Amino acid sequence: MQIPKSMKVGRLRYAIRTMPRMREPYRTGHIQYGTRLIRVTTETRQGRQRTPQAISQILWHEMTHAILEDMGHRLVSNELFVEAFSQRLSKAIDSAEF
Repeated sequence: MQIPKSMKVGRLRYAIRTMPRMREPYRTGHIQYGTRLIRVTTETRQGRQRTPQAISQILWHEMTHAILEDMGHRLVSNELFVEAFSQRLSKAIDSAEF
């Protein structure tokens, strides 16, 4: 999947930036609601390139946060839910046939 430069959730448009790694330990992606910025890493902490599927899944994880934030849903910060949902969403999108 090609990573888009931006995506709209509700009335808000989020800019999407890819970067090799983040300074924060163990972080693969991050969403900043105030600045409407999503960051997605393309390398592991060890400096190895992530697979396209892994990068895509990180994007969908952060987009799940954005959607839940837009909905005002109580699960917005529940990482277990967001990860379980976004993994299934990513696999569904990857399996799409056109």
